Amino acid sequence: MSCRSGAVIRAAPISVWPTDPWRSRTRRSSVPCIAPAPPRTGATWWASDLQRHARGGGMRHEQRVLEARAAPEHWWFRARAHILRRIAANIAPPSADVAVLDFGCGSGANYTAFRDYAYLGADPSDQAIDQARQSHPDGTFVRCDTMHDPRLDAPRASIVLAADVLEHIEDDSWALRELVDSTSRGCHILVTVPAEPALWSPHDVALGHFRRYDRDTFTMLWNGLPVVPRLVSAFNCRLYPLIRIARSVTRWRGRALGPTRTDVSMPRSRLANRLLESIFLGEADRLVAAFRGEARPYRRGVSMLAVLRNARTDTP
Repeated sequence: MSCRSGAVIRAAPISVWPTDPWRSRTRRSSVPCIAPAPPRTGATWWASDLQRHARGGGMRHEQRVLEARAAPEHWWFRARAHILRRIAANIAPPSADVAVLDFGCGSGANYTAFRDYAYLGADPSDQAIDQARQSHPDGTFVRCDTMHDPRLDAPRASIVLAADVLEHIEDDSWALRELVDSTSRGCHILVTVPAEPALWSPHDVALGHFRRYDRDTFTMLWNGLPVVPRLVSAFNCRLYPLIRIARSVTRWRGRALGPTRTDVSMPRSRLANRLLESIFLGEADRLVAAFRGEARPYRRGVSMLAVLRNARTDTP
């Protein structure tokens, strides 16, 4: 059976997807990477980050709690999720038969925007998955360390989200290679990362970021991988001047603006929150048009976005 993208879909009998019409089929075996692996293997590239979290180097419990509480209403989480949803809808219209795998889902900030797909959230953090299940009891969330975990049945996914994930991983190019290697030909991988190294601040340190990206360092991640970039663009561009000023202030102060050593906090005014969301979300039309080849991408923003179509030739 083929998905909308043309990829062959084979589901595992132990799949945890909420909608699984292909239970009788067997899952294909893993396909080797297209290049020799570095010392860290797919089974460990997030496990090592779990150890770093345990030492206090990654997102802390209070930050995850704040994210879980803020995400349903916070302008940044809402706008980002709906921009990704708009692009995803241009890849495959919402359907319970279209599998969306949110790898690095955190506390489930993207779930509401994608709940009319066959959504599955995965994260290596027990705390994150606990928060996601508490916040979205009707969703499906799995704790795992690798895309090759058979419970994810990654080859089935038509769309994979890696929303602000790669900056948390030391070997980011290997992590993206794993995403490509574990998915089927035709799958679309939506990647977002923080942009502009000049915006580096205590916010990044508190969240356990290894880096912020410019266009060159971002596009180098898939150099040599069997993918077709359908969109590479900055986003959160309209608020860039304001955020750059805020980050300059936090660098000068030596501490972030929010209550948990990050800049994530709910605006005191609901009107301000809605205004910021509207400004950010207002970029969606141009990003969708750029994805369709009808407009130019944004050049500078607080974040960057790529839509990569898996073009591997070794998928059954």
